Amino acid sequence: MQEILQLDMVKIKELVYQRLWTWNELAKKANISTNTIYALQSHRRNASRRTAYKIAKALDISPCEIIQGGDSNEEQA
Repeated sequence: MQEILQLDMVKIKELVYQRLWTWNELAKKANISTNTIYALQSHRRNASRRTAYKIAKALDISPCEIIQGGDSNEEQA
């Protein structure tokens, strides 16, 4: 069974903006479809571990930086 993750799309959006990328550029660099990016952004879809890893690798960060609940300083509900 594949683990499903909630990504922090606000943080991802900030990182994309800082790099002056578009969502299309992120998708291309992460080797995932643009539709996947838009589905994640609109919360119509959660990410697999593999997708989270690909996005993090494209952004040159650790996957735990974009997984909601992955940061130990984040408040728990």
